[in-house]
Amino acid sequence: MYIADQKVKAMMINLAVWYELLSDRRAITATEYGLIAAILAGVIFVGFQLMGNRLSAEFSNIGVSL
Repeated sequence: MYIADQKVKAMMINLAVWYELLSDRRAITATEYGLIAAILAGVIFVGFQLMGNRLSAEFSNIGVSL
């Protein structure tokens, strides 16, 4: 019976730890902020790429007209 009691106690401790992890919202908030930062970085990168191509073409036109 003693070993069975230890297993039940260990299972209860594991369940308590899992419950704490599932009810903790800090990790979810950090993940959301990470996703927002990644999306923002992607939008900025694409914007700079488009702006760079347009500026290059514009400077080429200016160079040709000189």
